Amino acid sequence: MKRLFIKRFFIFALPIFLIICLFSCQGDKCKNKPLPEIPKGFTALAVSENEIQLNWDEVKGVTSYEICRGGQYLATVEDLIFVDINLSPKTEYSYQIKAKGSCGDSDLSKSVVARTFSVDGWHTIFETDFSALLDIWGTDSDNIYTVGDCSLMLQYNGKTWNPIINGGCYAESLQLKFNDILFVNPMIIPDTKPNDLLSGIWGCNQDNIYIVGSIRFDEIYNIIFINNNGVHEFILSGLDSYLSDIWGSDCNNIFAVGGNGLIYHYDGNYWNKEESPTDELIYFVWGIGNEDVYIIDNVPGRIFHHDGSNWSSIDTGTINKLYGIWGTKNDDLFAVGEKGTILHFDGASWAAQESGVDADLWSIWGFNSNDIYAVGSEGIIIHYNGNNWTAQDSGTDGLLTKVWGLDNKNVYVIAGVVKINGKNYSAILHN
Repeated sequence: MKRLFIKRFFIFALPIFLIICLFSCQGDKCKNKPLPEIPKGFTALAVSENEIQLNWDEVKGVTSYEICRGGQYLATVEDLIFVDINLSPKTEYSYQIKAKGSCGDSDLSKSVVARTFSVDGWHTIFETDFSALLDIWGTDSDNIYTVGDCSLMLQYNGKTWNPIINGGCYAESLQLKFNDILFVNPMIIPDTKPNDLLSGIWGCNQDNIYIVGSIRFDEIYNIIFINNNGVHEFILSGLDSYLSDIWGSDCNNIFAVGGNGLIYHYDGNYWNKEESPTDELIYFVWGIGNEDVYIIDNVPGRIFHHDGSNWSSIDTGTINKLYGIWGTKNDDLFAVGEKGTILHFDGASWAAQESGVDADLWSIWGFNSNDIYAVGSEGIIIHYNGNNWTAQDSGTDGLLTKVWGLDNKNVYVIAGVVKINGKNYSAILHN
């Protein structure tokens, strides 16, 4: 009887003993171990009318991450990215995150907020408080580039914007940070300065991309050339002023313009300094083909035209400064400028059009003569349908400095300065 009792005791007691031992050992293991840190770099970014993407930095030693939406549990994941789906359009959502470890969890992070896109209209696809963006160009919807100050270049890969050039603002750590998203090891352009800016970008294809700005190497202004493999080099050394804009009709016909009337032309083999028709700052260049190139300098109302051989001055008939030109052919051109100025050239003369706005218009781009956008100060976006210019809601009252598109379904606007929650940001809008 006694043996039976002892046998039964061990049968029931042994598992209990093992459980107690397990917890005791676990307790000893975790006794002096701190809880995980709250994940850093936690951001929320709308990517469509019903999706918001969450990103955060890795916390060493944790097993997973718990995400809450609106104070309620949403998901537990092991990756450093999570896309919340099936959301309502044009709706604001708040998120928190915590790291889960074997010995306990971190505290919840502060809330981050994102607003899903509206089904139609303009919406923000990228914003940063780190750099002022200045120009945009791309080859297709999976390869779009934007440049700005701090020698910054970002690439859109079809899903996210990622920095591929950092001119030295974070050179010591080889890290770049946007909206608390940390990107590691972007391309560092040696010897550029944090206060250098990249003001213009253009390429003839993915393997031939050119960037201009106040880019200094050994205190001399340059152009940066980048190919598809990330190989970069300084070209056109020895300039005595910065370059502000660049455009080409193809790989063998590229113009770069800048301060003190600088004009350089690339013929496919060499960059040659052209005789300039002005000694003023030239801040815009654009063309239709090899024999139809236009530049705008700092003199109100003035445009210069290049016919393939010589530059000639064009009298537009306005006393306002002009900032941009676009058109489909040389007898159907549009120019925009100060105080809501829009001019149209029909091949014989320039005539003013009613823009409906008084704000400065900084940029113009179109898909065809019946589908044109102009953007400017005070968040102004206006659209031309072939007959009239009408205002569109940009969602901001900030300074819009550039409009560019791949086609009529993919049009992008750079908001050089917008104010969000009392703080200045630079953003990219998409329609």
